[in-house]
Amino acid sequence: MVQGRAAAFFQDRTRILIIPFALRDDVNTSEKLKELYDSEYGRYYNFAVTPLLEMGVKEQNIAILDYFDRNVEKALDKIAKSDVIYFTGGRRIRWWNVLLTMELWKH
Repeated sequence: MVQGRAAAFFQDRTRILIIPFALRDDVNTSEKLKELYDSEYGRYYNFAVTPLLEMGVKEQNIAILDYFDRNVEKALDKIAKSDVIYFTGGRRIRWWNVLLTMELWKH
């Protein structure tokens, strides 16, 4: 289990949204994203989720945002309901101005 400062963020009730921005160029549809992050057969699902489980987060409290689903309301709702947002990295962070938006939100 997590100790120290991180323990406040990673508990069994912590809700985490994974936003997989680190994708190959050939991953360009929801179906292809699902091949990578689906909970049953996704190639990278365990890579992203297992460390969170080891920190005490319950699997049912972990969601993955579909980058290719253009439903902004649904995305914003998932973000608003999350305690922690986990960006997998990638150049899309720059494309979406995520870092600038977060910096402005801090102030």
